[in-house]
Amino acid sequence: WVNVNSNATIRSVSSGLSGTTVARPAADLVGVYCIRFPTGVAASFEAAVGSIQQNFGGAGLASFITVTKTFGSPCNSVGFHVAVQTYNSAGTPADRPFMILNPKQ
Repeated sequence: WVNVNSNATIRSVSSGLSGTTVARPAADLVGVYCIRFPTGVAASFEAAVGSIQQNFGGAGLASFITVTKTFGSPCNSVGFHVAVQTYNSAGTPADRPFMILNPKQ
């Protein structure tokens, strides 16, 4: 797992994903996070393998999340594996903490 704070810093990480980095796109868009996994981490983005979840620690925020491959996203920089976008309950982009879960291969 990787727990990501709303400001794109990593709160905690499991040893298997140690070295994962989170960055904002160059335009610093609200609610957009660019994720880069360490070398050797197997990840699938088109199948139901692993998940990304909202994780608010009891804050009670109503919101939702989408995950995309980086092609065509603000995270299109070379080396970023996935873009995470978070929204409030009205569908407006909003900075939110989240958790990435990656099953052991």
